[in-house]
Amino acid sequence: MALHKTNLPTNKEKNGNALRLENFIGFNSLNPLLYEIRLYKAAIKVITAQVKMCTKKNLIPDYVANIIFHALDEILRDAQNGNIGFLDQNNDVYQAIFSLLNQKIPEHTHFLFLAYSPLEHRSTALRIWLRDAIDDIDRSLQEVQFSLIEKAENHTKTIIPSYINGQNAQPTSLGYVLMSYVFMLGRDRNRMQELRKRVNRSPAGAYMGVGTSMDINRKSLARNLGFEGIIYNAMDAINDCDFVIEFLSSASICTTHINKVAQEFFDWQHPSCKFIFFSSEMLSNDIILGQPRHPVALEKVRSRTSILNGHLNTILSMNKGGKACNSDDNREVVKPIIETHDILVDCLHDISSLIKDFSVNKKRTKEEAQCAEGFAPD
Repeated sequence: MALHKTNLPTNKEKNGNALRLENFIGFNSLNPLLYEIRLYKAAIKVITAQVKMCTKKNLIPDYVANIIFHALDEILRDAQNGNIGFLDQNNDVYQAIFSLLNQKIPEHTHFLFLAYSPLEHRSTALRIWLRDAIDDIDRSLQEVQFSLIEKAENHTKTIIPSYINGQNAQPTSLGYVLMSYVFMLGRDRNRMQELRKRVNRSPAGAYMGVGTSMDINRKSLARNLGFEGIIYNAMDAINDCDFVIEFLSSASICTTHINKVAQEFFDWQHPSCKFIFFSSEMLSNDIILGQPRHPVALEKVRSRTSILNGHLNTILSMNKGGKACNSDDNREVVKPIIETHDILVDCLHDISSLIKDFSVNKKRTKEEAQCAEGFAPD
């Protein structure tokens, strides 16, 4: 199976000092702004591109555009340095940015609403963030694949029993078992890559869902934001939630595969099996005996699958019966998307570390594979 390494920049490299939930302990965790603040850089990028397009169309004077760009740069620097004092004063990150602009350049902020609406802004910024998040997940999936392949190459001749209905079946090699997960994760990567193509379509310029009579260039705006094309129907552009459901669905399938790997490792390391062992760094201390015995990372990976499934069910229920009209329901997708990304990447990192860490009891696996019940009927 041919795998090609890619050098995609990480979210931290893209966003500088990323604003994560751990920075906002003093705020109510139910506040959606705590998640929307993660979109601040994408939101500023959309405003910048919009102003450039309007300037090119002579809708905004050049000197005004330069003043706006300078103010946006100041807001971006403040946000990257952790200056988030405006959080509790606004309902979302877009209102927060405009509030800051209104404080800095009150005489010019009216230009920002030329051929612009918060609805298209929210959808565009979310697609930009999700596009980068998918790249981040693909990178993490690739890391797990290479960890599995490396371990499989070292155990092509390590005999281990396969199981049918929980009973010993034909003997196989550990490398063959591990490679089965490589192909599972390969399908996950394909799903994410196909989804990225649909995410990478721009709703910018859709205005309130019925377009605008102003002389704008949606295709040029899309190119400036790195999109491959535009969503042609303006109403569909600001109301489309398919890409959110697809992302949550793909992530849920992926975590199901990761959960299978975690369950397999959990069974193999169990004292009744003893096929593999983890180093003490991967184990937590027993509360009573004080010895490192529990594979806490495996438990964490297994338990988090249900969280992602819950996010998918929430968004599916929210969109059932939804009409093609402007709705604040679309604001509620930010938390599930961001939390799903964070959990999935964290689980992939944990499982990759576990794969690299475990050692194999080859004598024990061979003994179990050679038991009388372990041979095939033929």
